[in-house]
Amino acid sequence: MATREEFHQQGEHILRQLQHPLVSNTGTTASRSAPGATRLVTEVVFGAVWARPGLGLQDRMVCTLAVLSVLQRLPQLSTYLNSALDIGMAPRTLQEVIIQGTLYAGFPTMVNSLRLRFHDWGQGRHPGPDGRSPR
Repeated sequence: MATREEFHQQGEHILRQLQHPLVSNTGTTASRSAPGATRLVTEVVFGAVWARPGLGLQDRMVCTLAVLSVLQRLPQLSTYLNSALDIGMAPRTLQEVIIQGTLYAGFPTMVNSLRLRFHDWGQGRHPGPDGRSPR
């Protein structure tokens, strides 16, 4: 069984791969209001779960995006959509994950999630599903 420190190191490694903002946001609201929260998330979510064998990073990302989209956790969805692009996932794949979730969650979730995705693509950080940058 891994130690908490090992989980923390594994979690930091995953966060760096995802270019997740938790890496640079050590003064997040959660940390300020609940000391140790960022470390706990790093150890448990990323070190103990994301680093498990059995699913690759992109497969875990598909699961995460589907759940965040269906549950309409739009701020977190935005973060993970950008992380998915940062690890090399195609914009079209992300779009299809959101659409697939629609079949089980309802059309309003698709509209909201795709609106967010197109808004983020409009910021010009990553190209859209057609491969073109919106700017």
